[in-house]
Amino acid sequence: MSDYEIVSVTSQNLDRYDLFCKKSKPKEAGYTDKVAWFQKRHVEGLRLQLLLVDEGKKNKVSRGFIEYIPGEYAWRAINASGWLFVHCLWVVGRNKGKGYGTQLLETCLQDARENGFPGVAMLVTGGNFLAKGKLPLSLGFEVADEAQNFQLLAKRVGDTTEPLPSLPTNWEERAAAWGDGITVLHTSQCPYNIETVETVRQIAEEQGVAFKEHQLTTATEVQELSPTPAGTFALIKNGELRGYYPHTHKQLAKMLA
Repeated sequence: MSDYEIVSVTSQNLDRYDLFCKKSKPKEAGYTDKVAWFQKRHVEGLRLQLLLVDEGKKNKVSRGFIEYIPGEYAWRAINASGWLFVHCLWVVGRNKGKGYGTQLLETCLQDARENGFPGVAMLVTGGNFLAKGKLPLSLGFEVADEAQNFQLLAKRVGDTTEPLPSLPTNWEERAAAWGDGITVLHTSQCPYNIETVETVRQIAEEQGVAFKEHQLTTATEVQELSPTPAGTFALIKNGELRGYYPHTHKQLAKMLA
């Protein structure tokens, strides 16, 4: 019997599995919002493959996942129509370094081969958000584009001459469009965003700065409005991008000082 398995989470079996992020607090708004988001996106082709590992307990436990979707529906500010696009790839704790990340990414690549996609694309970063580039580059991905702290990687599958995906170029213009004060853009794709929005609201009050939030509710909004490739979260002050993923109160206050 294998010490792990990868299962495809669907709207029909979600009650038996989880969406990984925030799974320990399934009644919190961030997780329930993610569930609702997942169910809507699933009909658009969203797939979540969950890594279950045998740790000597009664049942295998979830210790990683990969989430991907057809590029035209991606909740990242990218141009990848027709490709499969990876939102998130994550393996946690002592399970890192055992090849599970490779298996998860290979699952996505096989999905692309079987369903006629020209290839798979994903964002990577050297920061603390999204995967780093070492694993996909080792599996034959190449750098398709770069912006801010991100690289857009892509790998063709089969014989195709389809142009590689790309990134927008008007990042400063996108940030400036939100004007003065502190603005938070967020989506339900990441269940950690709700808490961060409230933290930023508190910081804005402490600084005596005008605050506004805007929830991006469609993939098109994310692709066209986000001032960062990350897409699911953006922290803007006086028309300048300050951050692109959830932080602690102390980190956020420093970024907004």
